Amino acid sequence: PSGVSPIGVVFDASNQLAIAFTDVKKDGSVGSEAMYWSSGYCDTPNLDNCTDKTTVITSCGVDGRANTDAILASTCGGTTYAANAVNAYQTSNCSADFCQKGKWFLPSLRDLNTIYSFKSVINNSLTLLVSMGASNVQDSYYWSSTEYNNIIAWLLRMSDGYKYNYNKFNSNFYVRPVLY
Repeated sequence: PSGVSPIGVVFDASNQLAIAFTDVKKDGSVGSEAMYWSSGYCDTPNLDNCTDKTTVITSCGVDGRANTDAILASTCGGTTYAANAVNAYQTSNCSADFCQKGKWFLPSLRDLNTIYSFKSVINNSLTLLVSMGASNVQDSYYWSSTEYNNIIAWLLRMSDGYKYNYNKFNSNFYVRPVLY
């Protein structure tokens, strides 16, 4: 439709999820900046500990919005860089309520796995949108909102789909906002 600008690329039609045009920096601005998941160790209240590689994709910690809300509501992990970054993100070409700050979230590991599965299609779409500020999903590790335990959170490497759990406070990886 005339006057409508895209703000993301749909990657999961059944769950109505779209990925943002770009990675974000710690302050929520556009750009790639590797960051810690958090500044301290904590077993985040109301966030499942997902320690099994099978259930983490199918049933444990799969709601990225609920996970991000739990991370943001917690005061036990210090600064939660990854969740804060996506929560502060706001696309410049959308004034509707659904795409404002606070609406974007850190994808779950299941979401990242779906993004990886459709990465070539997503990146083809993002390439077509470069004039609007889009950039491809990198072949690097991305933080998820899925927690492993008080010290570790899940990552996914976009070069090969490798799922990994790693130290929240001692590792810099990328984040890409997702939206319902």
